[in-house]
Amino acid sequence: MKIATVMLISTCTALAEQAPTADEIVGRMMESDQARQASLRAYNWTSHYVLDNQERHAEMTVRWTRQADGTKLVSHPLVAQHHPQKNDQEEE
Repeated sequence: MKIATVMLISTCTALAEQAPTADEIVGRMMESDQARQASLRAYNWTSHYVLDNQERHAEMTVRWTRQADGTKLVSHPLVAQHHPQKNDQEEE
């Protein structure tokens, strides 16, 4: 039993000496993120948003651009709104 305890303590001590610090872990994470950012190219995507409630209907289409340096740009959204009138609501 004493030999097992001594071996366990020795192993735990060795592992504690090898464990990275929080600063080292964060540093590695930041390096990995920078490498990931550098590997990304520019790309575009389009988002479409819809709002429907009893008072109005609105739609918006937005074109986004992510540049290679990580900057995101948004184009002027195309917006369409419709305000239902009483006649529109009665027909539904």
